[in-house]
Amino acid sequence: MEDLLELRNLETDQDIKVEKSKVIIGRDTSCDIVLDSGESSRRHAQLVNENGLWMLEDLKSTNGTYLNNREVRKSSLVKAGDIIRIGDQTLLVVNPNAPTNQTILGARMGTLPSSFVIDEGAADETSMRVAISTPPGWTSRDQAAFGSGADKTDDDLLTALLKTKDIDTSSAVAVLMVTKGRVKQSLFVVPRANSSDQWSVGRSSTCAIVIDDVTVSNNHATLELDDGDWHVRDQGSTNGVKVNGIRTELGRITSGDKVCFGEVELLFRRL
Repeated sequence: MEDLLELRNLETDQDIKVEKSKVIIGRDTSCDIVLDSGESSRRHAQLVNENGLWMLEDLKSTNGTYLNNREVRKSSLVKAGDIIRIGDQTLLVVNPNAPTNQTILGARMGTLPSSFVIDEGAADETSMRVAISTPPGWTSRDQAAFGSGADKTDDDLLTALLKTKDIDTSSAVAVLMVTKGRVKQSLFVVPRANSSDQWSVGRSSTCAIVIDDVTVSNNHATLELDDGDWHVRDQGSTNGVKVNGIRTELGRITSGDKVCFGEVELLFRRL
């Protein structure tokens, strides 16, 4: 049937068949399509079939609904190949009659899921699914330096990423690579020039390390260097700080540790 609609959740690789003329998308378990996301409203958006055409509408959600990286402010036509973003979930509109391996337009993607890499040289035309996971924010240049193979660790990824970056170790003391999250930046550099050996982390532009994510508080945490030892201190953030999956108010960190601010996870390495 021509008006059949299918979605693919690019975060979970789940195929979702839409079998009703109207479906509600949101966090509430009563929704037709339930998203496991703290950034999704309980009833976030809806898809409605109007005379064979699928229309997307935002249901006055807190964080908005985005179609091909543009906020949905009125009922908008949805077609195969379109990208719907709700919070930190990305849904690809699939043509059920098309081959499994679909081309996805790079310009339609705000921030890519970790299993996708966009060719920056032709972002409007080319992207393809790759067999390996890469960190958020990676470019095709980063991917080329990394090479192929599914057996790479996050530490291997960071080593490969550092090869593509011109980081002066005389002016930087550490780096943080994003391993999970919806931020556009893949790597954060901790600068050496700091008389107090403390670096603020948060969403505010006044922080030393700015992480632009709604789950990160304005002044979320501080990184502290004391006599050669690194620590991370929660500054009363809303969503907390975790070190290797364990929530902490003050935790010691070493190279290879995973530090999580809100829902953004980063791999720490001292230089």
